Amino acid sequence: MENVPKSVKQDIIKEVKELMAEDPYFRDVYQVILELFEKGRDETAYKIYFLIQ
Repeated sequence: MENVPKSVKQDIIKEVKELMAEDPYFRDVYQVILELFEKGRDETAYKIYFLIQ
């Protein structure tokens, strides 16, 4: 699972951006997830995203 499928990745990024606006308590965590996706660390971002869901 080195690379998350592009469609799934885009959906997660969209949802994370929405959640950032709604949930100030997890805003820093969501920011880290977005940064990991930008740096190509898809698997790590994906795992963190699903751990907090």
